[in-house]
Amino acid sequence: MNRKPLTSLLVVGLALVFATQPLRAATFGLFTYTDNGTGSNTVKIIGYPTSATGNVVIPSSIAGKPVAGIGDYAFYNCTSITSVTIPTSITSIGNESFYDCTSMTHVTIPASVTSMGVGVFTYCTSLASVTIPASVTSIGDNAFQYCSSLASVTIDASITSIGTSVFNDCTSLTSVTIPAGVTSIGNQAFSNCTKLTSVTIPTGITSIATDAFAYCTSLTNVTIPASVISIGAYAFAYDTKLTRATFLGNAPTTMGAFVFVSAASNFTVRFITGKTGFTTPTWQGYPCKGVAAVPATDVQCPLGTHLVSGTSKKSFGTVKVGVASAARYFTITNTGTANLTGLAVTKDGANPANFPNTQPTITTLAPGASATFTVKFKPTTTGTRTATIHINSNATTNNPFNITLAGMGS
Repeated sequence: MNRKPLTSLLVVGLALVFATQPLRAATFGLFTYTDNGTGSNTVKIIGYPTSATGNVVIPSSIAGKPVAGIGDYAFYNCTSITSVTIPTSITSIGNESFYDCTSMTHVTIPASVTSMGVGVFTYCTSLASVTIPASVTSIGDNAFQYCSSLASVTIDASITSIGTSVFNDCTSLTSVTIPAGVTSIGNQAFSNCTKLTSVTIPTGITSIATDAFAYCTSLTNVTIPASVISIGAYAFAYDTKLTRATFLGNAPTTMGAFVFVSAASNFTVRFITGKTGFTTPTWQGYPCKGVAAVPATDVQCPLGTHLVSGTSKKSFGTVKVGVASAARYFTITNTGTANLTGLAVTKDGANPANFPNTQPTITTLAPGASATFTVKFKPTTTGTRTATIHINSNATTNNPFNITLAGMGS
């Protein structure tokens, strides 16, 4: 029987091993990258100098191959970069890839990205806003933890869970709308968001984990949808301005200890009359009472700024005649306990045609749900222009909800 010499077998074996290994890291400008091995048609960014400054534009291709990923720790501790542009070729962003990028104020997350790793933007203390596109189906734990300047977050409807400490210690975050597809909120997900004044928890959420909203010291009320069957210990603990928690369904089957400990002195649990599992005058050690199911309207512009019907005025500043201003986004939230229906916006006043608007994105809101509409200012002549918008619905108070608009044509 013929046998190959041992040295020949060794050479063949080594060739097979090296044929399946990734290439050694290479550089392209300031970027360090690697591919995914022989035969791979994509490359991944794995490093960038921590001494680099200014804006970063990640290339869409290197050496003829698309850049498909940002590797773990790729921009770790790049404390002087100010913004990052991510190309649409990127599909994944690795663990702690932008950790401690303390000067970064802006990042573009394109619709091609499907996953974001653990701690991906942790300690990005200058990051002010972020939009998570519909393509993203998973966000790693601690993704935005300690992003102390993060005031605005838009989460698209593809996300099904918000993990552990994702927004923990985001101390500038004022308002959050959790999309309807989310079914669970993880431990400390929004803990110590000390400026969070409102949160929309959608129908479909089944569990709120331990410490999820603990130390949210500006949160004044919360509505728990009927789908919630489990609330972890200390979930809303030390929310010192929390005056009420309204349950829309039967009492959760699992309630952890001290869920509402150290809330406001006048804190009350409210439930819809006829729902089961609650007791009066106290339940779980908290004052408790039944209430009728009624809709109610809250309007914010921008998010985190709650308007007062008949009092609030939104100014568009000075705009050239015939030129439309940037759109102002108004968010309507049903803070009541029954469906808010018939949502529509009308206008009157001196110059209503100078303030083009859209209609609410949804005309019927379940309790806790939100809709938006926009208003622009497009003056037809110089001087002061004014109008009043009316948000009409079936709300039992503030119906219509009236807001004065003003601008100066130049």
